[in-house]
Amino acid sequence: MNPQYEILTKCLLPTHMLEWFELTNVELKHKEKTATQDTESDESPVNIIHLYLDENELTPGNPSGIQPRMGDVTQGRV
Repeated sequence: MNPQYEILTKCLLPTHMLEWFELTNVELKHKEKTATQDTESDESPVNIIHLYLDENELTPGNPSGIQPRMGDVTQGRV
């Protein structure tokens, strides 16, 4: 993986996010101008960056204190 993409990912994501997720892929796609966009400006082309993450086996904080709330379990939210 390109180190520049990892630096960009660290800037965009919350602190310590890459401790729990691994950057697996990056895709750059050119964004086409649409009729609703300003057609008079000749600015640099716009690219869309897709960051793909894979979850690590690590859990944040103290995993022994993690328990679902009873309401979440009974309502099927866990």
